[in-house]
This record gives sequence, structure tokens and C-alpha cells, in this order.
Amino acid sequence: MHFTVSKTNFSKGLSAVLQVVPAKSTLPILTNVLVKADGAKIYISGTDLTMGIRTAVEAEIHTPGAITMPAKRLSEIVQAMPDYPISVSLNNHKVTIECGRSVFCITGIDADEYPNFPVIKDQQQIEIDSESFFNQFNKTIYAVSSDEMRPIFNGVYWKLTQNEMAMVATDGHRLSKVVRKLSPDEVTMSAETSIGVIIPPKALTNSKRLLSSYDKIAIIFDANFIIFNVENHFIYTRLIDGKYINYEQVIPVSNNKTL
Repeated sequence: MHFTVSKTNFSKGLSAVLQVVPAKSTLPILTNVLVKADGAKIYISGTDLTMGIRTAVEAEIHTPGAITMPAKRLSEIVQAMPDYPISVSLNNHKVTIECGRSVFCITGIDADEYPNFPVIKDQQQIEIDSESFFNQFNKTIYAVSSDEMRPIFNGVYWKLTQNEMAMVATDGHRLSKVVRKLSPDEVTMSAETSIGVIIPPKALTNSKRLLSSYDKIAIIFDANFIIFNVENHFIYTRLIDGKYINYEQVIPVSNNKTL
């Protein structure tokens, strides 16, 4: 593997995935990022096995290949580099990083040992307006519970039909429910499709950070995972298992106190 990439692109790609790379792990390879050079881009991936991010940045690929490298160390090296093109080459798990007069050497781990991202079977896919999606998330995230004894409260419940989108979050003491009628240009989905899933807030926060600048985001999901995909960004997370509470039942309907 050998490629040349701008410091700006390399730094942005690493920053995109570092949020999900654990600082410590019983599986040492999880503290690494996977860097793959292919075509005219390098693909940088990170995961903690529950959530993963893969992002692509443009680069000049001299020789395709892949290797995993310590995430924190690689990020520190790239940040310390001058603002010139960075050359990265691989020789028997030894990675040489050169920029100007700076040369660093680090030891990587074989890419084949890195965990695979999930392949969703029997998948459903929709395309939705990102502003609508993240606006509702902003209005519900504060009510998510941090009590691990009640895992279904540790996420945002997302319910979507052809004409309506709702997000709900509660910690057992307060509840936030936001419902929005959807126009035909805000969502693309089959008429029979209906979604009801519990998404970890960390996945939504990272998706917002990377994807909110795009007009539309593609969302793929099945019983266990949900994927957010836009151009060069691919984010997956394991869904929270369980049936969400009947939140409509706990919202008062005959209250004579109004403000």
C-alpha cells in the first residue's frame, strides 16, 4: 500500500471516525483504525463493535492495500505534520508516514483481523430530509435516560410512516414527543413501509455531526442495525432491543391546567 493525501483531508477523515474508537479495549485492534487505499480514495474505518463509522477522502493511490494503525497515535502524527501532502507507505506491517522533512514509522496490524461492518439482510431503505430528521432529534435528546437498568429508555424511539414522523424520548420522569407531518418531497419510501426502532443517542449525535450539512440522507435498517449513508460517510449502529412503552397512554388528555 502506498498513497499520498493532503493533511486537511487525512485529518478530517480521522476526526470523523475517532469518536467511536475506544481508548482502551480488551480487543487491542479496536483501538486502531482501518485504512484502505482503493481507486482514488482512502477509506478510514473505526468501530467499538456496537457502532462504526467509515469515511472516504480523496487521495492519490500509488499502490492499493489496507492496514490498521493505532488511532490516537496516527491522529497525533497527522496533526503534528506541516501543511503539505502526506505520503503513507506499507512494508510488512511497518507503516512509514512522510511529510516534508518529517518521517514517522509505526507498526500496524493486518487488516484481515479488523471486525467486519455488518451486512444487513432483508433490508429496507428510505431517503429522508436531514433537516427534518435532526430537528426532531434535537428536541428529544435531552429526555433520554442514562439508567442502564432500563435500556429501552437509553435511546430515542423513532416512528416513521409514509406521512408522519415521530420521535420520543423519556427517562421515566419527563417525556418529549415531537410529531411532524411529512410532505412527499421530505421522504422516499414504499407505501407499506413503517418503521419503529430505538436508536442510541450516540449514533444520532455522530450522524448529525457528519451528515447534517447534506440535504438528504439514506437510511437502511433491519431488526438489529440501522445505517446512515451519505456520499463518503457510512455510519452503522446496533439498535436497542426491546419494545418501547405505550407513551400515548401516559400523556394526560384531560388536564385543566394550561400555560
